[in-house]
Amino acid sequence: GNYNFSVVSMMNWIGAVDEDTVPYSKAAETVDQGLDTEYEYNRDTAHLQSYYRINIKENPQAVKKAVMAYGAVGVSYADDPMCYFYDTNAYYNSTTSGGGHAVTVVGWDDTFSRTNFGTDVAKQPSRDGAWLIRNSWGSDDMSRNGYFWMSYEDASISSQAFVFDFERADNYSYNYQYDGGNGISRIKINNNGMAGDIFKVYGSSPQILSAVSLGIYDTNVKYKLSIYKDPDAGNPTSGTLAATQSGTMPGYAGYYTIPLEKQIILYPGHTFSVVYQLENPSGNEVTIFVDTSYTNGGWISFKSSTAAGQSLLKMSSTSGWYDLHTNTTPMCARIKAFTKTTACLHTDQETSVTKADASKGTDGSITTKCKDCNITLSKSNISAPNKIVLGNDSYTYDGKTKEPSVKVYDKTGKV
Repeated sequence: GNYNFSVVSMMNWIGAVDEDTVPYSKAAETVDQGLDTEYEYNRDTAHLQSYYRINIKENPQAVKKAVMAYGAVGVSYADDPMCYFYDTNAYYNSTTSGGGHAVTVVGWDDTFSRTNFGTDVAKQPSRDGAWLIRNSWGSDDMSRNGYFWMSYEDASISSQAFVFDFERADNYSYNYQYDGGNGISRIKINNNGMAGDIFKVYGSSPQILSAVSLGIYDTNVKYKLSIYKDPDAGNPTSGTLAATQSGTMPGYAGYYTIPLEKQIILYPGHTFSVVYQLENPSGNEVTIFVDTSYTNGGWISFKSSTAAGQSLLKMSSTSGWYDLHTNTTPMCARIKAFTKTTACLHTDQETSVTKADASKGTDGSITTKCKDCNITLSKSNISAPNKIVLGNDSYTYDGKTKEPSVKVYDKTGKV
């Protein structure tokens, strides 16, 4: 019931599985032994590509827009049967805070009367309005067909609401990542500092680098994104610069997948880096999410496993690269790269010319190769010159310049 951890886990492409495949009604049967591991990766139907955190208490209008755009928004609240008003299917907890049970907001009613939350005027909310909540308890006494109304002023609802942005599970072929844990640790870097991960291309076929992502805690952060091919170890900004693009993160904390404006061909066995340079317009630092080992609140622990040279930081524009694996507690930036398998598109071509040699009678050639896969795309022959014919080979001098026409014939008889 904790969205903070579940969204990070699902960004790792663990799940989600169709309801027909794993019905929620059988959830109780899986408490002890869990689901078979095939459902984690082989039976998934959707990939969580982005998620956004909205403060539902400070920005309820943004939550309403998100419900309209995505269908539902995840929230948590502290469940207390004494706060449920059965006649009106309404819930209002005026004192407790802290969440505890995860549900989804699927609608709202600004005119839902405050009098629906009890007859004691002193204990009613100060204004009308309620969220339409979809619960996971079916047609329980605590809801009608799984739905109930929660006052806008409910004190138990957690401030952070979560928006899930899913895509079909066949959207990309590979998810390059080092942040396999699902904790929520964060670190700060100075404005114009950089975070970069170096990945090795796996598989047996060429791939198109189509999108990348970054976990970021601040809002409206400006970024400059750079992709390098075959960078040197320990230096994500070395190698061949393949693409750059700039933009601004949306106004919410979260994990953002950024489609690339230029698709980049990658080949198995080579390496590439994804580098972000970040700037917070409202401060001097940028806070990004990292994956590391730690215990959260004494009730859950996360274990992260990294290696040297995978994830690096430049704390400022003037500092050198710092390997996060060498930190006292090793960690990695939450950077991912998404690729699609493909035959090479031969987008980067190079043409070379070998000159024909008349004195030796040897032919030349014009050859075009793909710089990415080294395949010869075309090759045309240049026949060696074989015969030179002058239009006139003798003149009577009359004080004027004479320029006879000249024709050069190759070995095939072409001029």
